[in-house]
Amino acid sequence: MTATIAALLTSHNRREKTLACLWSLLGQRGDFEVTAFLADSSSPDGTAAAVRQALPAVVVEDVPDDVFWGAGTRRAALRAGESYGYHLWLNDDVVLDDGALEVLVQTAKRHPGVVVGALRDPQGFVSYSGLRRTGPVSFELIQPADDAVPCDTFNGNVVLVPRVVREAIGTIDTAFPQRCSPLR
Repeated sequence: MTATIAALLTSHNRREKTLACLWSLLGQRGDFEVTAFLADSSSPDGTAAAVRQALPAVVVEDVPDDVFWGAGTRRAALRAGESYGYHLWLNDDVVLDDGALEVLVQTAKRHPGVVVGALRDPQGFVSYSGLRRTGPVSFELIQPADDAVPCDTFNGNVVLVPRVVREAIGTIDTAFPQRCSPLR
């Protein structure tokens, strides 16, 4: 059965990075269908217009310039609705490796639950990932492995959230700390 994915992104003034992210996302191949939902926070560099021109299938919503990642991603989730099998939280500065989305989907099928992607910096070191608690207030990044590795918390850069999880806990909470403005 083909997985349906709503990719949720927020952008602000990073036109080239946002376009590169979306190209890498929409170029993914596998047993899934992706629709991208972008909340653009009034980018003065013309991000929204550039996305609309280059990638007309992307659903772009113009939002005020004080809407940051949490609120923007929540708005994109609400715009996407609940019909998708998965919501993919995706930072607009992430360029996915070929096959990355298929790995996330297949991992989610084998291990139902939230699946977090690991990211690497230009030197190849893991920069964002799931995190494992190592002490009362300390965590370590989980390194990529051949199969799923449980984590205690995670960075929200690349996160595949199945419908069953959204139905149980909802979407990004309005109290999310990086949400700097009320939803309008």
